[in-house]
Amino acid sequence: MSLALSGPLAPPPCVAFGGVGLAAGLLALVGALVVAAVLGARERRTRSSLGRLMTELGASARAGRAAGYPTSPPRGRQCHVDRLVADVASAMTDLRNDRDRLAGVLSGMNDGLLMVDQAGCIALVNPALRALLFLATDTVGKTPLEVFRHRELQELLDLAATSPENVAREIVVEGLTPRRLQVRAARLAVEHGGGVFAIFGDVTEIRRLETMRRDFVANVSHELRTPVTAIRSAAETLPMAMESDVNAAETFIEVIDRNAARLHALVEDLLDLSRIESRELRLRYEHLPLAPLVNQILDLFRDRANQRKVTLAARVPVSLPLAHVDRHALERVLTNLVDNALKYSGAGSVVTVSAYAEECWLRITVADTGAGIAAEHLPRLFERFYRVDAGRSRELGGTGLGLSIVKHLVECMQGSVSVESQVGVGTTFMFTVPVALGGEDIEAQPSAPRGDG
Repeated sequence: MSLALSGPLAPPPCVAFGGVGLAAGLLALVGALVVAAVLGARERRTRSSLGRLMTELGASARAGRAAGYPTSPPRGRQCHVDRLVADVASAMTDLRNDRDRLAGVLSGMNDGLLMVDQAGCIALVNPALRALLFLATDTVGKTPLEVFRHRELQELLDLAATSPENVAREIVVEGLTPRRLQVRAARLAVEHGGGVFAIFGDVTEIRRLETMRRDFVANVSHELRTPVTAIRSAAETLPMAMESDVNAAETFIEVIDRNAARLHALVEDLLDLSRIESRELRLRYEHLPLAPLVNQILDLFRDRANQRKVTLAARVPVSLPLAHVDRHALERVLTNLVDNALKYSGAGSVVTVSAYAEECWLRITVADTGAGIAAEHLPRLFERFYRVDAGRSRELGGTGLGLSIVKHLVECMQGSVSVESQVGVGTTFMFTVPVALGGEDIEAQPSAPRGDG
């Protein structure tokens, strides 16, 4: 059973990481440094003028005292002193304001900032870089190699110190949370203090999405190519077989029919997944008893289970509260999970669908006593086209999208899904759906509990 959905195939969005933000940050930082340098020079000139004037006034006062004249400065010079004092106070206020403004910019930056002085030691690290790379507080005064332990980053900073142009490179930082960073470094002019400053942008998630997009395109191409190739080969051979061997012709027709069905299922799954991910799917909620629906789903697989000598069982009490779900979405979830369990269960296995209430949620499990799944595969089971045994899955007619659709549909109904498995023991898929509470809207209910797996 499949949902009647349609819509364009939309691969996962990939947010391009441009250099515009970093370039703007660099320009703003350089501007702030230039302003600070200009104001500093103004302050030094004012202090120097004031120093000379005070020296002159002191010498004049000493000469006046020696000659017996009054020691108070002339009124013109007093006014000059007052103006210089006011200029110094204004310059100091401007410097404090610019210092506070620059500190606010550095603290509010999402990108990390590093400044290295002319001696090659760290002069400044902003909070974003400390948080990004879990840096200690005693980094100032040390070399970047001591702090980061990253040879490629040190080479980048050394290159920026001698290059007239900005230097950019992506580096990978290992650790508890490995990160891929885009680093842009530039040399500071000597009149601005010299040294090098660098801005770090975290592109880990962006690169992950780009990889997912490439994998998606590659997997779709491969999945489409296999049935299309089989259909074309059988169609090319069919005319000759019809003339010489009728039985062989029937075999080729079966091949065409089987692969056409596989191709249709793949296209339908892709369209469904695209519709779900683009949030174009509109669910129609109703208050639904679980027990009749589960029995109906198991009846669809009864003949196939008997052929494979697999036992189907339901443990869903009729006294369970009603579920607040979209009927077709829940049917699709249960159908995919039961179908998946049957595919990988051998003769003598048991597939059991169970359900029980848990506060405002119904927890539903589909368990089998099949071969089980190794632990390293469990985190990726709900990824599109991910297969534990690719060859066997294609042989059994799977599209590789069933579990991904299950995850998205359950989350659309505000539930959660998880999996537990042990090799040689079996696999259990668990998901939650909301309980129908007097017709309340699903959005008014608390978040779904996470699965144990």
